[in-house]
Amino acid sequence: MTQNEQIVLAQYPEGLPKAEDFRFETIDIASPEEGEVTIETAYISADPYMRNRMKPNTNSYIGGFELDQPIVGLAVGQVTESNHSDFKKGDTVSGMLPWQKYSTVKADDLMHLPDLDVPPYLF
Repeated sequence: MTQNEQIVLAQYPEGLPKAEDFRFETIDIASPEEGEVTIETAYISADPYMRNRMKPNTNSYIGGFELDQPIVGLAVGQVTESNHSDFKKGDTVSGMLPWQKYSTVKADDLMHLPDLDVPPYLF
């Protein structure tokens, strides 16, 4: 198993978020099951809408973050292991992923990024 680093919400911020509102954790990550892929995250988007999700009772259209769980947001990464016929090692993908180095997720929740002559962070 691969050691994985993730950022979790340690406490709900009061005012602007501060470093102590978050916590780094190390966890194990398993190989993908049928229909899943493992992604090495390259870029994570921190967007303004996420602040509203950092409240204990939020009316966000996407729901709030849970304490002691990874922050989730739009990310770009490369497939490192696949158990899905549409994805292969090295594919660049995007999706709503946990803020962690590696994520094993359902492949159907991802979007292939085209092989263009632009850096992936522009997606």
